[in-house]
Parts: sequence; C-alpha cells; structure tokens
Amino acid sequence: MTEGHPQGHALRTCWIGVHVGRAMGLSEAAIGELYYTLLLKDVGCSSTASRVCELYLTDDIALKAKSRMLADGIGPALGFVLKH
Repeated sequence: MTEGHPQGHALRTCWIGVHVGRAMGLSEAAIGELYYTLLLKDVGCSSTASRVCELYLTDDIALKAKSRMLADGIGPALGFVLKH
C-alpha cells in the first residue's frame, strides 16, 4: 500500500497483529477493527500518505493535526481511526 516498504509489509503486519490479538483474547469484531487499523498504520509515514488519504476522502494534513490531539492509549487511537 505504501512506498518504501518491502513487498508484503502490510500483509505481514496484519498477520502478526491478528495473531497477537487472538492470543490476547480479542473478540472477532475487535480483530476485524485491528486488521483494518494495521493496514493504515503507515499512512503518515510515506510519500504516498496524501494519495492514501485521498482514497479515503480525507485531508492528510488535517488528519495528522487532529491525531496529535489524541489522549494516550489504544482506545482513543482506535476511536479516531474508526471515526475518520
């Protein structure tokens, strides 16, 4: 999905994350949310960030600015990703 990563990076990230989530006892709904969150984890770290944000109909600069205002923890981060 992004430039600068080896082929299969996003898939490997999702595979590892899903297995960790299952080992933690997450529900299947949470596993699904984790999977899509992990797909987007590199969106702000590459030269393709603006193209990926365009695909999801959002502005990458505004999205990054809003994300800096989040409280600490996985809950606020997941809520932000799902909302935006």
